[in-house]
Amino acid sequence: MWFLTHEGIDRYNGKQYTHYSLTANGKLLNFFPNLNTLQTDTAGVVWEIGKTGHLFRYNSLQDKFELVCDFASKDKSNSGLPLTASFLDSKDNNILLCTKNKQYLFDIDTHELIQLESPIKEEITYIAKSTNNQYFLASSHKIYCAKLNHGRLETIKHPELDNFHIVNYIYFHPETQMLVIGTLLDGIYLYNIHSRQLIDVHNGLHVFV
Repeated sequence: MWFLTHEGIDRYNGKQYTHYSLTANGKLLNFFPNLNTLQTDTAGVVWEIGKTGHLFRYNSLQDKFELVCDFASKDKSNSGLPLTASFLDSKDNNILLCTKNKQYLFDIDTHELIQLESPIKEEITYIAKSTNNQYFLASSHKIYCAKLNHGRLETIKHPELDNFHIVNYIYFHPETQMLVIGTLLDGIYLYNIHSRQLIDVHNGLHVFV
């Protein structure tokens, strides 16, 4: 079992805990500002994706995390760090990364980082993937639906998702084809991506058509 806390990364093997440090360019990283998420790729390898743009991969043979990508060094134009959101797509083996107003794609196999052409020019804080290279990207008040197509994010209009009071979580449930939306002020919504019905769970499952 893997744990990510403000103290860093820990692994529990059923008997004892092992603590892991992260090092970039010869310097030990402070855990609190860097840590963001732990995610697994197609091969089941654990990745740590940090807000400071450092991407680490766990090396099971050496039992340590190795720096694979230093975002700032790969994109020196105007990276806009820190990273505001990330999503590791274990099916396509890439990582979607967002900064304040840009989106990037990192290829896990080739380690190539590209900036995506995108009409989305605001800060994305949460990402969920549905089907067929379709993603939902949430800002604080709006959720974009976008399809990844040859280095471009092409937005698809879903006016039902244009106005929320501080989105603080999204999750796509593949079995029901529902997007789960958590908001700070209005509770939880469910959104059927096919019928485009928005269901207000807080108010007795009221449906907005």
